[in-house]
Amino acid sequence: MKRAGITSGWILVGFGLFLFAEAAPAQWNLSLATRQVFSDNPFSYRSTSESWISAYSLGIQRGFARFNVSYYGDFSRFSALPERNYYWHQLALWSESETARWGVYANQQINRETYNFYDYLTLTAYARKHIMTDNSYITANAAISRNHYAQLSDLDNWEMSLSVNVNRRFPSRTTVIGGVRYRFKQYSQSTTVDGDRVMPGNSHGPSFGGPGRMGSPGFSQQVVTAPSISQMSFWLRLAQSLTPTTGLAVQYTRQLNLSGSDRYITGVELLDAQESQLFDDPLGYEGYTLQALLTQLLPANMLLRAGALLKYKPYVTQGIFEDAENFNDAILREDTYRSAWLYVQKSFTLSGSALPKVNAYLQLQWIDNASNSFWYDYRSRAISLGLELDF
Repeated sequence: MKRAGITSGWILVGFGLFLFAEAAPAQWNLSLATRQVFSDNPFSYRSTSESWISAYSLGIQRGFARFNVSYYGDFSRFSALPERNYYWHQLALWSESETARWGVYANQQINRETYNFYDYLTLTAYARKHIMTDNSYITANAAISRNHYAQLSDLDNWEMSLSVNVNRRFPSRTTVIGGVRYRFKQYSQSTTVDGDRVMPGNSHGPSFGGPGRMGSPGFSQQVVTAPSISQMSFWLRLAQSLTPTTGLAVQYTRQLNLSGSDRYITGVELLDAQESQLFDDPLGYEGYTLQALLTQLLPANMLLRAGALLKYKPYVTQGIFEDAENFNDAILREDTYRSAWLYVQKSFTLSGSALPKVNAYLQLQWIDNASNSFWYDYRSRAISLGLELDF
């Protein structure tokens, strides 16, 4: 499976480079970027370990008469733990008009052999429709995805998403945005049951030791129908222009699970401080999110943003680690995730049409995840420096 994942990755790269080679360079949009991050806990784990993270990105895009195509790749390198290095890339094709857009894209993550249980491939088809009125902007979205995990086939699934978003502006320079989304996930593999208890994760996956162990020996096993899970989300966002150069936005999001249960793997670090569909599936918890964002335009083409986020996450099926070794599925996991960040960006254009537009930025971020599950109670701080070139 690992070889198949790498092969499909090279197919995506090769196809993207083939399209790039077939067109005149001036017909393409090209972007290059680097991001340098120092984090005291890059894997969002209870046991912290500092690392410098270097990310390098390439994006190429071309618009044809009836469609557009793009390739984007990002390599992340961890200085303190090189076996965690990984490559993520995307190949996309889409067509759009003034009122609609449709397309398909493939995302893939390729890791080194020690951590290849993070490998995945996602294929998505989507459609989007815009409706304009005097003061409102309505967007309807539909998407269907196939998610494949090279080493964890029990997590393979189909996912469908439907959403509607309404954006309305008022003379007071206030914008109100409201929306609703329905998500449904159907797992491809049947569930393994030990006695009367459904086992989370997969019973034949890799042995991580300690917090990463899966399964529980000593039960008679049987196979039942593959599970599914559905969820509704609602959000309301208020954005207010305070001055010609200052804006404030606040948003409330609520998500409710309607039926079913998710599959999960406990005790495995999240990757690069980002929530992963493998190990922290958004369909696996309910709860709410509160978010605030202040934006300030500064002289000399500079931008300042400060934000804060609070997310309450009661999980619907996942139990807890009472300590480093003992897992208790009679008590459900509850997390309270807090984050705050400060972002400063400087944009400028170099003289000469062949030279790129440049964005440079600095970001500070603080994260505190309070959990009743031992391995998910963590904190982290990070500082990021980035440079983006758009040709």
